[in-house]
Amino acid sequence: ANYSYRSWAGTTFNPLDSNYRVIPSQRSLDASATYRVGTMQFGLFGNNLTNGTKVVNVSAAVPGSLQPGDQYFYARPRTVGLRFAVDY
Repeated sequence: ANYSYRSWAGTTFNPLDSNYRVIPSQRSLDASATYRVGTMQFGLFGNNLTNGTKVVNVSAAVPGSLQPGDQYFYARPRTVGLRFAVDY
């Protein structure tokens, strides 16, 4: 299992910059398990198990553009899956 926390961060170093935006804090929980039989591996994994919304970047709107407001970029939602591998 893996738990991580990232505190808020600014998009530029200068809070007085007109393009300065805040990326909110976020938490993440991932887990995986692997079972090995001879040369084969079977695994189960889950990423972002809390399914929290994570903003990874904020791009300030360009003055005079047709896009209203800032553009937000998000991390992937909860993802679960299986893995299979063979060593040869």
